[in-house]
Amino acid sequence: MFTKLTQELTTIADLPDKPLEGAGAIGTQELKAKFDEDANTLREFVNDLIEAIAAGTAAANIGAKTSGGQNTTLQAVLNTLGEAVSVEYIGTLAADGWTRTAPFKQAVTVTGVLSTDSPIIDLIASNTYTDAVTQDEQWGQIYKAVATAGQITFYAKTAPTVALTFKARCIRK
Repeated sequence: MFTKLTQELTTIADLPDKPLEGAGAIGTQELKAKFDEDANTLREFVNDLIEAIAAGTAAANIGAKTSGGQNTTLQAVLNTLGEAVSVEYIGTLAADGWTRTAPFKQAVTVTGVLSTDSPIIDLIASNTYTDAVTQDEQWGQIYKAVATAGQITFYAKTAPTVALTFKARCIRK
C-alpha cells in the first residue's frame, strides 16, 4: 500500500543560525549528520515506494477507469502503454520534381513511413555555406508535409529550384 510522506523535512531550517556556537552548540560531525537526515528520510520513502510498486501490492489497490468504463489496476494500465520508438528517415526533394501549378507539391517515396505517422521534418543543409543558405531559403517555401504509407508529400508556396535533403523523425508506440 502507498503511504504519504507526512514528516516535515526542516532539519536544517530548525537549527539555530549559528549551530556551532553558544548554548545548544553541536559538533561538526553532528552538523554533517543533520545535513544528511532529510535526504536519508526521502531515500527511504522513495525506496519503499519503489518496492511497493515492484511487488504489485500497491498497484493492485489503485483503481483506474478505462475508456470502456471497466475498472483496472495501475499495473494493467502501465502494461498497455509500451515503449515509444523513434525512427529516422532520410529523403531528397528533387529540384525538378515539383508540380508546375500551385499548390506546388512533390511526393517522395520513404520506405517505412506509416500513414499514421506525423513526422518531424527538417532540412539537412549542405556543408558549403553558400549552398546551405540557398537551401535554407528554398526550404522556407515548404509549408506542409503529409505522411501516407510509404511516402511523404510536401507542399510549397513556390516550387524550390534546388534539391533539398531532409530527415523525417517518426515517434511511435
